Amino acid sequence: ISLRAVMPFSIMLTVIGSAVSFASVYWQMILQKNTPREMTGRIFSISSFIGNTSMPLAYTLFGALLSIVPKGAVQMFCGFGLVGMALLFRKRFLENCGR
Repeated sequence: ISLRAVMPFSIMLTVIGSAVSFASVYWQMILQKNTPREMTGRIFSISSFIGNTSMPLAYTLFGALLSIVPKGAVQMFCGFGLVGMALLFRKRFLENCGR
């Protein structure tokens, strides 16, 4: 398979990366707003532990999933899930900021 146009893929990856970044920022803000000061160290260490251990599990799961399910279906499902989570975190963030 040869790649004829790089720009559409570059735009798509930029949008996906931005969505991941926004979801992460909103998640961190929700944690900061709703965590008592004396618990922040514990909560953020648990959050980063879960984030770091979920990466190898996700690679394993999606590697197996992509060999069984069509790639387009997996991408569509993940895209909708990512956008949904970003919108949910954004809504929660705006509620916590009083907007």
